[in-house]
Amino acid sequence: MRLGKKQFSAVLKFIRSPYLALFVTIFLGVGAFIYIPHNKEPSYNISSPITVLDNQNLDSDFRFFWKETELNNISQIDLTIWNDGDQFIDYSDFVKSSPIKLQSVGKVNIHNVRIVERSREEISVTTKIIENDSMQYILFYLKGEEALEHLDGFKAKITYSTQEEIDWNLEGRVKGAKNGYGFEEIPLTKESSSPVSIYVSIFLFLIVIIRIIVSYRKEKAIVFKGWEVIFIICYLFMTYFMPLIFDNIRDFNWH
Repeated sequence: MRLGKKQFSAVLKFIRSPYLALFVTIFLGVGAFIYIPHNKEPSYNISSPITVLDNQNLDSDFRFFWKETELNNISQIDLTIWNDGDQFIDYSDFVKSSPIKLQSVGKVNIHNVRIVERSREEISVTTKIIENDSMQYILFYLKGEEALEHLDGFKAKITYSTQEEIDWNLEGRVKGAKNGYGFEEIPLTKESSSPVSIYVSIFLFLIVIIRIIVSYRKEKAIVFKGWEVIFIICYLFMTYFMPLIFDNIRDFNWH
């Protein structure tokens, strides 16, 4: 790839062109409209368990009991439920015969369920711990006639004890949901960009800028080898654009 002074001036002229600004405006506007989902998307996230208390680490004379049963490995998880689509989920869309149900894969004793955050005060949620054939699960009900707008939802903190590592499953029927049935699990957090990728990006940017400035001042052609162009484009695409496409991160500001 060879870029002379004449070609460089043409590129600058093209960048300053009002037609380019018009094209970019239309492209971003249409692209944003196409990208925005037009669906009901009931979503959830279950946090990693946090151990609150473990009898194995306590003195032999100090124990915790619940209904005459010794408790071991008391843990907590956070369950976050929200509407990730742009179409509201009406209270009537939640099927009464198939309510929101959180159940463990394994033996567990559920001690407490508490709603700790809501997107709006008008959203009211009740919970019920059910025991069936020595298995426990939690049912969640939305009270009143409120709808879940985009990013509307709630967070519940569940306290439980178990003798083993367990997983949790969330079920529930929502009419008109994007996936045709119910809830979809979505991560809420992601790791920040690696310092290595940041340093490499700064290094590449400085090299490109210095080469352009030096060549332009000396009135020489700015030359980039084919593999250099391909490497820079692929690196930027994989490092910055791919996460924008595939990362689905939500940062709620609830109370």
